[in-house]
Amino acid sequence: MKFLVLDTSTSYCSVALSVDGQIYDDTRHIPRQHNKYLLQMISDLFDKANIDKKSLDFIAYGVGPGSFVGVRLAASVAQGFAVSLDIPIIGFSSMFAIAKSLNYEKLMLFSQAPTTESMESNQAKIVVVLDAKMGDFYLGLYDVASDCIVSENVYKLDEYSPELHKDYYLIGDEIAEINLFPNIVDFKIDVVSVVEFVTDLYNEQKSQNVLTHETYPVYLRGTSHWKTKKEH
Repeated sequence: MKFLVLDTSTSYCSVALSVDGQIYDDTRHIPRQHNKYLLQMISDLFDKANIDKKSLDFIAYGVGPGSFVGVRLAASVAQGFAVSLDIPIIGFSSMFAIAKSLNYEKLMLFSQAPTTESMESNQAKIVVVLDAKMGDFYLGLYDVASDCIVSENVYKLDEYSPELHKDYYLIGDEIAEINLFPNIVDFKIDVVSVVEFVTDLYNEQKSQNVLTHETYPVYLRGTSHWKTKKEH
């Protein structure tokens, strides 16, 4: 199986090409320059793998939440590949990718877990928080050891409580208005971390006959198509 994975929702631009289990990847910290480098980064991966774009089985992209320009770029590139090659698009949560990309050595400095093994036994529970502005914030709970998205919601600032992320390791944006200060704020996205996850998504959607060319981006202002906690 051959597929491309990309995410441009943060200041990182990350792409990975999986060719029958062999991974070719490139992740760069290039704030506000994704549109300048993304297509060339993708082209370079195809050159390294020595395959033609027409051999792709599907393409996956980070749907956000993220900046309008960044998320829109990834969605547009994904849809361009999908339409021109007649291949499906797999969307994945960029917040989940942040959790999966976490530097575990750094995390252990802020936890009581002395080893990676003990963290895995605690299910590696990660919460990602992103400031959505306009009085909202995104909160995602993840068990990264089992690739489980526990929940992803949009909340109003006045709904915040530490109980929302009790027993989870907190990473993401600082939100001073509600005294929310994550242990780790210099997070990144490396899409290599979600290669197996998107493969499973593709196989699941294929078996259910729900593969699509459509994109469903989630932006960092307003609630987009995500439901707020009170709408559930």
